[in-house]
Amino acid sequence: MAAQNKAEGGSEEMPAATATDPSADQKERLIAAVKKEVKQLMEEAVTRKFVHEESGGVTALCGAVEACLGQGLRRRALGLFKTSSTTALLHKIAK
Repeated sequence: MAAQNKAEGGSEEMPAATATDPSADQKERLIAAVKKEVKQLMEEAVTRKFVHEESGGVTALCGAVEACLGQGLRRRALGLFKTSSTTALLHKIAK
């Protein structure tokens, strides 16, 4: 069929690439992880009325933020919070 289209002057259409950039997928997963941890921490804060700084939810959120900062998502964080340290970022969020 493709040979017939070429012979008739038609062009063979190439299928659109369905694979996305792996680094973009990784960044999306990292952002989704941060959103998930924030949601869980907010739920913990509502149910317990207090979140201890050594809580597993806080630790998980710090890990997710650190992974984002380590993978080059600093521009957005730096533009918003003017700092690259996870501790400083969390202090700014807490204000």
